[in-house]
Amino acid sequence: MGIVALMASSLALVNGVTGQFSLGHAAFQAVGAYLAAVVFALVWSNGAGTFQDPDPIAGQNPWLLWAWAWGAILL
Repeated sequence: MGIVALMASSLALVNGVTGQFSLGHAAFQAVGAYLAAVVFALVWSNGAGTFQDPDPIAGQNPWLLWAWAWGAILL
């Protein structure tokens, strides 16, 4: 969310305040998305992205409990 807010504010500054048209923001995000997809595909194809736990729910319970606790505190 922080990266999106930063990109939106800089785009508003360039397009709105100065009146310049720029496609640099879109190119920057496109390169980042492409590299993230390439890295994800390489990691997943090597088997590192597979879940090795025989009981996936048991492995996720601590995270679910942690998320529920923080959600209860923040709400």
